[in-house]
Amino acid sequence: MIPGEILRNGLGALLAFSLLGCAGKHLGQSRLPDLPETVPGYSALCAAKWQNPEKTWRARVAVAFLAPERIRLEVLDPAGNSRSVLIATEEGALLLDPPRRTFRLYSSASQATTDLVGIAAMPQSLAKLLLGPAALLSAPECGGSATKVLQSERHCPMAGGGELLFPAGEVQRATWTLPGETALELWWSSVNAAERSVPAWLEIRQDSPSVLLHLETKEMRFSVPDPQIFSLSAPAGFAASGIGENL
Repeated sequence: MIPGEILRNGLGALLAFSLLGCAGKHLGQSRLPDLPETVPGYSALCAAKWQNPEKTWRARVAVAFLAPERIRLEVLDPAGNSRSVLIATEEGALLLDPPRRTFRLYSSASQATTDLVGIAAMPQSLAKLLLGPAALLSAPECGGSATKVLQSERHCPMAGGGELLFPAGEVQRATWTLPGETALELWWSSVNAAERSVPAWLEIRQDSPSVLLHLETKEMRFSVPDPQIFSLSAPAGFAASGIGENL
């Protein structure tokens, strides 16, 4: 499955658990939709690249999000089959390894990403970051307007703690701080916040340890996913697995 070193080296592993098979088996390039006024849910298919000084890893990534705090992240192999799945809600998280038919439950979604990738962030944060600066800056907790001239830096609280800091006048880059963790630098493709456009790509950079994560959104559909795909109950026939195993 995913090499064990990816699971041990931080942010890249978050991507390794972020694919949803129901999004399809091909990465057809299509025009991304504009953001609706509200986003009750969406599904997306991405191409991803994770890089550290020793190696580069690529995968297809699918994401299903159901507001306010439910996300399903799944890895697809070249044939479009699920390789691993992380489901997170307000109540906790479930990690599935379909090839081995094993699972692990977490009472805290942030604890799942802490153990698996070394970053104490809620998995739901990724779904919101993919929507881009227009969605983030127009949220009530971030000031509620993405169209006004940014005279000063903007602070946007994130789920589970931490915040995004947008420098004055900037909508294309931000710094993501997490309590007690290394700050991450975020970059989006050129976006028009006033037109509420979805960015073509998101890039996350971490200095220590050095990690570069690049997500290119190929498809996005603003439709509400079936709530049943966010169940924290392991499928029949799956056995509990220890976190120390090579998932």
